[in-house]
Amino acid sequence: MKKLTLLLALSILSMNSINARKIIFSNLYETNKRKNEHKYSGSWNSLNDTLTIDTLFKGVKKIVFSGHINNKILVRGSKRETVGLNFDYNLQVKGYYTKKNRRCKLSYTLKDSVLTVDLTRKNYVFIGMSYVKETTRIAFEVPENIAVTINASCASYGDVEVNNLSNNNYHIQTTGGFIKVENINGNINLLSSYGDISLKNVEGKINANVTSGDITGSNVNVLDALKLVCSYGNVDCHLTNPISELMFDLKTSYGMIYIPRENLSLNYRGSGEYTSGKGNVKITAKSDSGNIIIR
Repeated sequence: MKKLTLLLALSILSMNSINARKIIFSNLYETNKRKNEHKYSGSWNSLNDTLTIDTLFKGVKKIVFSGHINNKILVRGSKRETVGLNFDYNLQVKGYYTKKNRRCKLSYTLKDSVLTVDLTRKNYVFIGMSYVKETTRIAFEVPENIAVTINASCASYGDVEVNNLSNNNYHIQTTGGFIKVENINGNINLLSSYGDISLKNVEGKINANVTSGDITGSNVNVLDALKLVCSYGNVDCHLTNPISELMFDLKTSYGMIYIPRENLSLNYRGSGEYTSGKGNVKITAKSDSGNIIIR
């Protein structure tokens, strides 16, 4: 009887030990899992009115940039694995003045394969007579299959160029300056308040909207839908789709609508509104004050 009691006690202890090991292993697994969820962050600050950065990031599948750029934003894809970031800021002031509160800061966070880069600058005051010149440029050298979001809408008047990217989502927004997109396929969304939008050798579902400026397109192949809207400006876009695929919804309040497709038995020229076609690819173009040309 004593031997049986001892065996039962040892069995219970063994089961408790196994359960304890399960709990320990489970806790270790969750701890290691959390450790593997890497998050990196950092920042750089200007010194003596200048800031230059040249660095690399690994394991990035999407970049998100926001901030005020007054010269140029460049995103260029190629067959590479890392993301290269090059940034240059310079403030030049000449004359008799007193300067207050000026600093440029570039910060980043890399989490879950998303690299978020933010540019912030404090307001400045110059008291006296002076000449001020400020330049800000940023360039991303990225893998060609990366997703891109650019939000340069905070009083940003620099140009944005994005090229050589494929099979992803691209959202570009700026206040002023032109947006130039070239050699890209995917879901493309372009927004500008003041400045032209240019598309060249692009394919996908495309939306381009500008308040004051022209929209031009060359060698554009539309998948699903194309929407081009400008309040004050012209639309001029060359499509590679056959006319049988297309369905048109074109409208201008003050301007002409022109579709010079003689070789495909379609040659329309007029004003006001034009709807036609039975294809599955919808082409929408609207302008309050400007011409619409679909080639």
